[in-house]
Amino acid sequence: MAVLLQAGRLESLVAQVSLFARIDARRPASWLMLAAAVACWAAGQRLERAGWPAALAGMAAFASGAVLAVGASGDFPMAACRGPLGGQPGIALVWLASRVAWPACGLVAAAAVSWSGPESGCLLLAAVAGLAAAAGTVFAGRWRGANAADAASLALTSSAAAGAAGGACASMGGMLPGLPAWGVALAVAVGTWFVIGLVALAVDRRASGAAGWLHDGPPGPRLLRTWLTALAMGTALAAMVGWLFLDSSRAGLFPALALAWFFALAIPDSTLGNGVWATVGWRRLLRSATDVRPWWHLSRLSRGRSPITATLVPAAILGWPPLVAVVLVAGDTDAIRAASITVLGLAVAAAATVAIAWLLEWAGIVAESAQAVFITGLLAVAIVLLTAGCWPQIAGELPSLPGLPPPG
Repeated sequence: MAVLLQAGRLESLVAQVSLFARIDARRPASWLMLAAAVACWAAGQRLERAGWPAALAGMAAFASGAVLAVGASGDFPMAACRGPLGGQPGIALVWLASRVAWPACGLVAAAAVSWSGPESGCLLLAAVAGLAAAAGTVFAGRWRGANAADAASLALTSSAAAGAAGGACASMGGMLPGLPAWGVALAVAVGTWFVIGLVALAVDRRASGAAGWLHDGPPGPRLLRTWLTALAMGTALAAMVGWLFLDSSRAGLFPALALAWFFALAIPDSTLGNGVWATVGWRRLLRSATDVRPWWHLSRLSRGRSPITATLVPAAILGWPPLVAVVLVAGDTDAIRAASITVLGLAVAAAATVAIAWLLEWAGIVAESAQAVFITGLLAVAIVLLTAGCWPQIAGELPSLPGLPPPG
């Protein structure tokens, strides 16, 4: 009897995975992230050949893996997993894993074709760690009740913080006998992400009932996004004081920090909105994969907030500290230039985000496909900047941090 029961469960799991695969194969986001993963792998190898240290290239791979996981996760249909598909966390986890498997397969396939020794192993391990970290954050946030856009922003910001911590500690490898620098960087990145996750969960558990900050159902306030926005403003203020007022030799890091926060907050919110799929689009996708009419309902038909609100709020919050710095800093050329670049970069990024979001919505692109298009475009821009001869100009604007390759 136990054997038959186990066989039945295995058969049910295989059927569910097959269903998930058929659904995800109809999503443009899956194919976009698969192609983006191959491009990111090729870019990582070019960075290593260009003289980047293995630890720094590994942190770039970690961040890329996290971004790919967020793009592949998309507007994950948690309502379906909670209802007709069983209501157990395992079902949602299997489906999310099947989505993240698309960029993972792209990375593994590209690595198998162009394997170049231990360096490739370092890059692949870091990228897979980033994939797993971001996917775990998205799953935890969605299962606890957060909107898709807010869970995506949490995954992007926590993974960026983890990658930055690992990159900052890349030079510690020589201080720890027997441990390579890339191993130290990856361990610090994973540890930082784990600590961030524990803090987020502890804050959520301390809240009572539906007031928990991850419990952001569509009718209620988006407390998680409120916390992330407040944290972005606090980080920008701290960076303004530390890098623009006290130590302007680090001022070149300020534009990178502000733009990273902006894209992590604005892109998911301007595309996914309230984090719930349009009912019509979801029904069509499921019916095309199963030939079965779904019997559950999703509560919202729109993306929630307009691209203008979702974009201008983080741009304004991140832009006013450098504006204040431009007025108050006198005679410090580095600080004024970094603050001016930050304001200009945020203005251009906000205008471009609104225009592209409107264009994609006008073209009828569904929310998660629009997010995947944004993420693919951002990764393409980053790859071009870092591999097409633009690194010397970028490095010239950054402080001389340990582990950075020389600008020349």
